[in-house]
Amino acid sequence: MLGTFNPIHWGHLLMADLAQQQFSLEKVFFIPSANPPHRSNELDLVAFEHRLAMVTRAIEPFQHFEVRDMEGKRSGPSYTVDTLVEIAEAENILPGEKIPVIIGSDALSQLASWHKPAEVIDRAVFLQVPRIDTPWVESIQLAPGVVKPLATRKVFMPLVGMSSTWIRQSAQSGILPQAAMPEAVWQYIQQYQLWQEAVLTKI
Repeated sequence: MLGTFNPIHWGHLLMADLAQQQFSLEKVFFIPSANPPHRSNELDLVAFEHRLAMVTRAIEPFQHFEVRDMEGKRSGPSYTVDTLVEIAEAENILPGEKIPVIIGSDALSQLASWHKPAEVIDRAVFLQVPRIDTPWVESIQLAPGVVKPLATRKVFMPLVGMSSTWIRQSAQSGILPQAAMPEAVWQYIQQYQLWQEAVLTKI
């Protein structure tokens, strides 16, 4: 499961848990994006080290979840295609075998703007989670007249309106919704006073 996790919340964990059970996944890797090219200019994107720490704390109770910091070890923009290549090599995935990627339909609908989207499509089977106000995504238009179908399967999950954006905005206004995330994440945000100007740097 790839994402900025800025911060991770119960919606992310529910997505991963349901996908793991529905598709009998041996493991679900949580891979925080270090330098997401689409979000590099966002002022409220806290340092990778903070986001990695929050994910590590959030998934600790779940035996089928693991965190991977591979994007933090690479320089330059964090491209999904590079991460998929690295996963395939690390996990000895055979050529042509697709890697399951848990993703919301809202994020998947933007795939055409990703780096090397055709290669991402060739390498991934998208375990798609329906999102509010976003239609199901079955194909991506890569160029005028060029439409590429996706290998995608539906994760059956109730629609959840919770988002990292809402949590950040709440924190910036002085309200941190404790019930939206695991206790360990809530405590971490409190400890470092995240989403205040002074902490938008590395630990």
